[in-house]
Amino acid sequence: MSAQRVHDNERSYAIELISAINDYLHGKDMHIKRAGGESTINERGRVKFPDVLLFSDRQRSTILQGWEIKCPDVKIDDEAFVSDARRKAELLGCNSCILWNFQHAELHVRTKEGSFEILESWTISERITDRASINAFQGEWMAFLHSLVDTIELFIASGRIKQRELGEVITDSVMPKIINDNKASVSTALKGRTAVDALVDINIRSWWRTVAKEYTLDESDAYCAYAKMLLIGWLNKFLFANLIKVYYQDAREVEGIAEGCTVEDAARCFALIASRCGFYHLFNSPPYFDSLPEATLSDLVQFNGLLQMCDLDQLDSRYRHRLLEESISSAKRQVSGQYPTPEPLARLMAELGVRNATGHAWDCCCGTGTIGKALWERKVKLTEPVMDDAADRAYRTTWLSDIHDFPLQVATLALSPREHIDSLLLVFQKNAFEVEPGTMVEFIDPSTGEEVGKAVPRFDTIASNLPYVDFNTKEIGRYSQIKDELKQEARAAGIKLHDRNDLYCYFCLYLERLLNDGGVACLLTSNTWLFSQAGVSFFEMLALKYQIEGVFVNGQARWFHKTKVMNALLVLRKKKPGDTPSDVRMGVVHASIGDLDDPAKRSAIVESILAGSDRSALVSQHRYSLEDIRRFHAWGITLYALCFGASSLSPLAGKLVPISSLFEVFRGVKSGYDSAFYSDDPCFVDPPFCFPLIKNLRGTHSYTLEPNQYVFICDKSKDELAREGHFKTLGHIRRHEAGVTESAKSNTPYWYSLPAGKSFHFATMMNPGDRLFFAQAGGDVCFANQRLICLRALSDHADLPLAHALLNSCAGLLMLESSGGPMGDGALDNRKESLASLSMLDPSLVAPESRQAILNAFEPLKGRPVKPLREELYEADREAFDKAVLQAFGLEDLHDRIRNALSTMVKVRTEELP
Repeated sequence: MSAQRVHDNERSYAIELISAINDYLHGKDMHIKRAGGESTINERGRVKFPDVLLFSDRQRSTILQGWEIKCPDVKIDDEAFVSDARRKAELLGCNSCILWNFQHAELHVRTKEGSFEILESWTISERITDRASINAFQGEWMAFLHSLVDTIELFIASGRIKQRELGEVITDSVMPKIINDNKASVSTALKGRTAVDALVDINIRSWWRTVAKEYTLDESDAYCAYAKMLLIGWLNKFLFANLIKVYYQDAREVEGIAEGCTVEDAARCFALIASRCGFYHLFNSPPYFDSLPEATLSDLVQFNGLLQMCDLDQLDSRYRHRLLEESISSAKRQVSGQYPTPEPLARLMAELGVRNATGHAWDCCCGTGTIGKALWERKVKLTEPVMDDAADRAYRTTWLSDIHDFPLQVATLALSPREHIDSLLLVFQKNAFEVEPGTMVEFIDPSTGEEVGKAVPRFDTIASNLPYVDFNTKEIGRYSQIKDELKQEARAAGIKLHDRNDLYCYFCLYLERLLNDGGVACLLTSNTWLFSQAGVSFFEMLALKYQIEGVFVNGQARWFHKTKVMNALLVLRKKKPGDTPSDVRMGVVHASIGDLDDPAKRSAIVESILAGSDRSALVSQHRYSLEDIRRFHAWGITLYALCFGASSLSPLAGKLVPISSLFEVFRGVKSGYDSAFYSDDPCFVDPPFCFPLIKNLRGTHSYTLEPNQYVFICDKSKDELAREGHFKTLGHIRRHEAGVTESAKSNTPYWYSLPAGKSFHFATMMNPGDRLFFAQAGGDVCFANQRLICLRALSDHADLPLAHALLNSCAGLLMLESSGGPMGDGALDNRKESLASLSMLDPSLVAPESRQAILNAFEPLKGRPVKPLREELYEADREAFDKAVLQAFGLEDLHDRIRNALSTMVKVRTEELP
């Protein structure tokens, strides 16, 4: 008998069992309410469901157990039979399953350790030995079936068999499995298309260049990422179509996508639903959507069968809404790289941004729609007390857009009306740089199925999590044009807008054109612009276009789960004619996502930011005039540091001197070929060419540097080395010649002629962690690796002991910390250029008696290891030293403020990643 014939027989028997169980359940009051499975019995594809499913409700929304059905020629202990049954139970999240072959039956249950074991086994009938006898002795297996249902009922009542909600099964198990099992084959199919159409590769890679950074935690291959996006889109179409059948008769067309249909048939079905029901972005087919192998299409058909079997349109509306929310969360989890904005953060942004709840609001880079939904909810909350149609009005004034189609699918799901299903969703696909007031956008009115054109208005609120795309991108339309326009506008105002500003900077400036006068933009960006040179001119442009109500960084924890991303939250109000510059508030939101999820805490944060008050302990903020900010910048202090209260350094005015006026600042030598130039062995080359090296400060625990490696420096030719008898050096060169790097080839006169670099007096680490200090070089000639930033006194008469002490005081270290910002791994992003532009306490202002007091107080610190800074700052000898320094400048009252600001900055930077 053919395999297909065998399957057909087993399928017919499964359907017969389902019917028999339902007949037996009729009129009984049991935990088991209904059996099903007819729509999901399919041997094709990779994802398979049990042949029979037991449900605890008549709408089939809660699954109790799955059964695997075979005929007697398959033994009850057949390895594949057992494995299939258990695997399908795991897919559904069930803790039990039944194996049935009409001769025997077994109940398998999951143990506490997670494996399955046989709990009960039964003999149904010894006379049923083949397919023919199944029909002959139907009465015997039918009688046993009734008793088995009763037995399972007892196990359910005792709690031994657990139920699982359909929503969890679909979104946590089935959808992820379909995606993960099929993305490789869909990726292969996409790659196959490039052989006959080179544009496929061009288009996918062009798409990838605009989104690759957003997939850093998810996919590293363009084709796998695109395949995943296609699969999520297909799954969303099936789920949403089945969910809206209760509202739209035309959505029942999805029931026609069954075994035997083609990809083209399915696409036509969804196009028909879109034309009659709306939700274009959800049902739209993106490029290469039809790159589905047969097995993948079969899995999608199986998924559709599961949804139909569960009668989603018969579910309670609250359950349908919950299932929709779970599917949105699943889609976001599946594309973790999309950096979906956490809902509590989206609500904070909506509450900060929505001032006029009746005005238009827009999320211009909506991604998966979290902020857009929060805007809608905020508008409804503010208008419900005074408007009967608050929800509909909010839909008519909430706009969402994105440059890519896929995020709009999830955004459409997120914003989809619950009770107001005929409301027009203002969700559209467009590059934000191509949107201007008056731009016409086409939508489909769900109440009529007709296209409706709407002109983009000026907005009272724009709230968005702007994309992290660097300044080199060439893939964003009109980017170059807008960039040039803004640079010209900046030049007219005497501002030189830096070429290295990232894409989101130009978004922030461009969006001012789409705001009403007095309108508010609440924008989330990376925090890196706050400690870059390019960010200074960007800030000047923000101040030109907006009243800057707030620039806040996150200080408690990363707001984006499992990422190194740290953020800046901008609250900007478009200037009205006649507005004069006002003070800028900059600060830190010391709130985790958990804190932001608490309505009372979030409300207090909003009040604190909008009113500039101390309403919440979770917000610390400081006011600066633009003149203050420019003065701090001249001292080398970054905008990021101002968020933490580096304003405590204000009294240092007149007591500072540029570091560059006392020291030459430079990086150590870059070898480009470490194995050839560096060694732990002081004898790896002949003595005239071997010099002490400070490679890094990780192993340095004091304020005095000691070499931790040796460096090879030589400008003699190989012939000269041979004549002079330096054979060890000559052998070393020859051993490394085969692996010479491109960097080493640029050395002159020979590849092994490493630039000798310069001797130095002090050094600090590039990108330090939790220990922050300047170390002094010893007396011998010593060289530094590029990982160090070195200071060499410009004068032979410099007071090096005093300068060393001042650099290491709490004020000096706050200046050092304030010259950079946090890198994702907890290190300080400091550079030679930032240190060269920094100021320090002026040694020439220290009186002789104060000088000696400072040096005496510094001695105990030099005699012990340098501790992690947050511990170091509170040591008794350190406190005495810092106060001695500040007292010498008449600033002893600043000690606690400086220490607290420095400690907080280091804490935020070095706190453990989630």
